[in-house]
Amino acid sequence: MRWKLVLAVVSAVLAIGLSACGTEKLNAQEQAQIQENLSKSYETTAKVNYHDFETVMTIYKKPMNCATVRFENPENLKDFKLTYYTDKVAVDYKDMHFDFLPDTLPGKAASSLVVSALNSAMSDNGVTVEQKEKQLIVKGELDEGSFSLVIDRDNGNILKLSIPASELEMEILNFKILE
Repeated sequence: MRWKLVLAVVSAVLAIGLSACGTEKLNAQEQAQIQENLSKSYETTAKVNYHDFETVMTIYKKPMNCATVRFENPENLKDFKLTYYTDKVAVDYKDMHFDFLPDTLPGKAASSLVVSALNSAMSDNGVTVEQKEKQLIVKGELDEGSFSLVIDRDNGNILKLSIPASELEMEILNFKILE
Protein backbone atom coordinates (compact mmCIF):
# COMPACT_ATOMS: atom_id res chain seq x y z
CA MET A 1 0.00 0.00 0.00
CA ARG A 2 2.89 2.36 0.79
CA TRP A 3 4.14 1.67 -2.77
CA LYS A 4 1.00 3.08 -4.34
CA LEU A 5 1.11 6.17 -2.16
CA VAL A 6 4.77 6.79 -3.05
CA LEU A 7 4.06 6.46 -6.76
CA ALA A 8 1.01 8.73 -6.47
CA VAL A 9 3.10 11.42 -4.77
CA VAL A 10 5.88 11.16 -7.33
CA SER A 11 3.45 11.29 -10.24
CA ALA A 12 1.87 14.41 -8.76
CA VAL A 13 5.25 16.10 -8.39
CA LEU A 14 6.27 15.23 -11.91
CA ALA A 15 2.99 16.42 -13.35
CA ILE A 16 4.00 19.85 -12.12
CA GLY A 17 7.59 19.54 -13.26
CA LEU A 18 6.76 18.35 -16.75
CA SER A 19 3.94 20.81 -17.42
CA ALA A 20 4.21 24.36 -18.65
CA CYS A 21 2.55 26.84 -16.36
CA GLY A 22 1.21 30.31 -16.97
CA THR A 23 -1.95 32.28 -16.91
CA GLU A 24 -3.44 34.80 -19.30
CA LYS A 25 -3.60 37.35 -16.51
CA LEU A 26 0.19 37.42 -16.22
CA ASN A 27 2.00 39.84 -18.44
CA ALA A 28 3.76 38.33 -21.47
CA GLN A 29 7.22 38.58 -19.91
CA GLU A 30 6.18 36.76 -16.71
CA GLN A 31 4.40 34.02 -18.65
CA ALA A 32 7.38 33.54 -20.98
CA GLN A 33 9.76 33.31 -18.00
CA ILE A 34 7.67 30.60 -16.31
CA GLN A 35 7.42 28.54 -19.49
CA GLU A 36 11.11 29.01 -20.29
CA ASN A 37 12.23 27.91 -16.82
CA LEU A 38 10.08 24.77 -16.85
CA SER A 39 11.26 23.76 -20.33
CA LYS A 40 14.93 23.80 -19.28
CA SER A 41 16.75 21.15 -17.31
CA TYR A 42 16.50 21.80 -13.60
CA GLU A 43 17.07 20.34 -10.17
CA THR A 44 14.92 20.96 -7.14
CA THR A 45 13.98 19.50 -3.83
CA ALA A 46 10.28 19.08 -3.06
CA LYS A 47 8.70 18.61 0.32
CA VAL A 48 5.42 16.79 -0.20
CA ASN A 49 2.57 16.10 2.20
CA TYR A 50 -0.15 13.86 0.81
CA HIS A 51 -2.76 12.71 3.36
CA ASP A 52 -0.63 11.43 6.26
CA PHE A 53 2.44 10.69 4.13
CA GLU A 54 5.37 13.13 4.17
CA THR A 55 8.46 12.89 2.01
CA VAL A 56 11.35 14.93 0.67
CA MET A 57 12.63 14.17 -2.80
CA THR A 58 15.16 15.52 -5.25
CA ILE A 59 13.87 16.00 -8.78
CA TYR A 60 16.10 16.26 -11.83
CA LYS A 61 14.22 17.33 -14.94
CA LYS A 62 16.30 16.49 -17.99
CA PRO A 63 15.89 17.41 -21.67
CA MET A 64 13.24 15.62 -23.71
CA ASN A 65 10.78 15.49 -20.76
CA CYS A 66 12.80 12.89 -18.91
CA ALA A 67 12.83 13.28 -15.14
CA THR A 68 14.43 11.44 -12.25
CA VAL A 69 13.11 11.48 -8.69
CA ARG A 70 15.24 10.28 -5.79
CA PHE A 71 13.77 10.08 -2.30
CA GLU A 72 15.77 11.67 0.51
CA ASN A 73 13.41 10.62 3.30
CA PRO A 74 11.72 8.90 5.00
CA GLU A 75 14.70 6.65 5.71
CA ASN A 76 12.99 3.48 4.43
CA LEU A 77 12.66 5.14 0.98
CA LYS A 78 16.12 6.71 0.86
CA ASP A 79 17.69 6.12 -2.57
CA PHE A 80 14.42 4.86 -4.05
CA LYS A 81 14.63 6.21 -7.61
CA LEU A 82 12.06 6.62 -10.37
CA THR A 83 13.02 7.73 -13.87
CA TYR A 84 10.18 8.95 -16.04
CA TYR A 85 10.57 8.65 -19.81
CA THR A 86 7.86 9.41 -22.36
CA ASP A 87 7.17 5.70 -22.90
CA LYS A 88 8.03 4.07 -19.55
CA VAL A 89 8.81 4.57 -15.88
CA ALA A 90 11.95 2.88 -14.53
CA VAL A 91 12.07 1.98 -10.82
CA ASP A 92 15.36 1.34 -9.01
CA TYR A 93 15.79 0.45 -5.36
CA LYS A 94 18.81 -1.36 -4.01
CA ASP A 95 19.18 -4.49 -6.19
CA MET A 96 15.69 -4.25 -7.64
CA HIS A 97 14.90 -2.77 -11.08
CA PHE A 98 11.77 -2.88 -13.20
CA ASP A 99 9.91 -0.79 -15.78
CA PHE A 100 6.22 -0.18 -16.33
CA LEU A 101 4.02 1.88 -18.63
CA PRO A 102 3.14 5.39 -17.39
CA ASP A 103 -0.61 4.75 -17.93
CA THR A 104 -0.51 1.87 -15.46
CA LEU A 105 0.93 4.04 -12.70
CA PRO A 106 -0.88 3.44 -9.41
CA GLY A 107 -2.37 6.59 -8.03
CA LYS A 108 -2.83 8.13 -11.44
CA ALA A 109 -5.70 10.14 -9.98
CA ALA A 110 -3.23 12.22 -7.93
CA SER A 111 -1.28 13.23 -11.03
CA SER A 112 -4.54 13.97 -12.85
CA LEU A 113 -5.51 16.23 -9.96
CA VAL A 114 -2.28 18.23 -10.26
CA VAL A 115 -2.55 18.46 -14.05
CA SER A 116 -6.14 19.66 -13.68
CA ALA A 117 -5.00 22.37 -11.26
CA LEU A 118 -2.28 23.51 -13.66
CA ASN A 119 -4.60 23.48 -16.66
CA SER A 120 -7.15 25.46 -14.70
CA ALA A 121 -4.46 27.94 -13.65
CA MET A 122 -3.58 28.48 -17.32
CA SER A 123 -7.14 29.38 -18.28
CA ASP A 124 -8.90 32.64 -17.60
CA ASN A 125 -12.13 30.88 -16.64
CA GLY A 126 -12.85 31.25 -12.92
CA VAL A 127 -9.21 31.76 -11.97
CA THR A 128 -8.02 34.68 -9.91
CA VAL A 129 -4.47 35.98 -9.67
CA GLU A 130 -3.32 38.22 -6.89
CA GLN A 131 0.07 39.62 -6.13
CA LYS A 132 1.47 39.43 -2.61
CA GLU A 133 4.84 41.12 -2.45
CA LYS A 134 7.03 39.09 -4.85
CA GLN A 135 4.60 36.21 -5.33
CA LEU A 136 1.72 35.54 -7.65
CA ILE A 137 -1.09 33.53 -6.08
CA VAL A 138 -3.20 31.70 -8.66
CA LYS A 139 -6.48 30.40 -7.21
CA GLY A 140 -9.17 28.35 -8.85
CA GLU A 141 -11.69 25.57 -8.49
CA LEU A 142 -11.63 21.93 -9.55
CA ASP A 143 -14.30 19.28 -9.19
CA GLU A 144 -12.24 18.07 -6.21
CA GLY A 145 -12.18 21.51 -4.56
CA SER A 146 -10.12 24.67 -4.64
CA PHE A 147 -6.42 24.95 -5.38
CA SER A 148 -3.74 27.56 -4.84
CA LEU A 149 -0.54 27.79 -6.88
CA VAL A 150 2.21 30.14 -5.66
CA ILE A 151 4.69 31.43 -8.23
CA ASP A 152 7.76 33.61 -7.74
CA ARG A 153 6.96 36.80 -9.65
CA ASP A 154 10.61 37.65 -10.33
CA ASN A 155 11.74 34.39 -11.91
CA GLY A 156 8.55 32.41 -12.67
CA ASN A 157 9.47 29.44 -10.47
CA ILE A 158 6.67 27.45 -8.88
CA LEU A 159 7.02 27.67 -5.11
CA LYS A 160 4.02 25.79 -3.78
CA LEU A 161 0.88 23.92 -4.77
CA SER A 162 -1.97 23.30 -2.37
CA ILE A 163 -5.15 21.29 -2.95
CA PRO A 164 -6.69 21.22 0.55
CA ALA A 165 -9.66 18.95 -0.20
CA SER A 166 -7.25 16.26 -1.45
CA GLU A 167 -4.82 16.85 1.40
CA LEU A 168 -2.01 17.58 -1.06
CA GLU A 169 0.60 20.19 -0.16
CA MET A 170 3.82 20.51 -2.12
CA GLU A 171 6.61 22.99 -1.43
CA ILE A 172 9.36 23.44 -3.99
CA LEU A 173 12.76 24.17 -2.41
CA ASN A 174 16.00 25.47 -3.96
CA PHE A 175 14.88 25.43 -7.60
CA LYS A 176 17.99 25.60 -9.82
CA ILE A 177 18.24 25.73 -13.62
CA LEU A 178 20.96 23.38 -14.94
CA GLU A 179 22.57 24.84 -18.05
